[in-house]
Amino acid sequence: MSLQELVDLTIINFKHPLNLEETEKLFEYVSNTMLADVRYKTEYFKNFLYDLETNSSEKDIGTLSISGQILKKESPFTFAHFNTEHSFKCDGKIILLKFDLIPGYDSLREYENQTKELWAETKKKINSFFLTEYKMIIENKPELKSN
Repeated sequence: MSLQELVDLTIINFKHPLNLEETEKLFEYVSNTMLADVRYKTEYFKNFLYDLETNSSEKDIGTLSISGQILKKESPFTFAHFNTEHSFKCDGKIILLKFDLIPGYDSLREYENQTKELWAETKKKINSFFLTEYKMIIENKPELKSN
């Protein structure tokens, strides 16, 4: 099994960029449909930008990053750590989830079957989220329909 197969399984590109609220809806969907815990930490880069013309500061919320793990509750217990990446084009919204790999493990063969199954199931559930749940989010937020 090639390195490309490993990349294809461990990097999940989102069909639409997500803000924090939407990402949390995605995590809730994954948790409920996989019978798994989704544990995560969020981090924002924020600024107070001073404007010389108005002599005041304005709060600017920049990029969002999330790291965490997915833990299957059924035996055998399986978990996988992940990080997200944001887009510079979409106001720092989340565009993908990437599972952490073990340094030096370049092939799918080197990973346990349960871990590979967790990655594959997560990818399937995330893709399903965009086909079902995300459409409802857009319907409730007309400003997103043009994106």
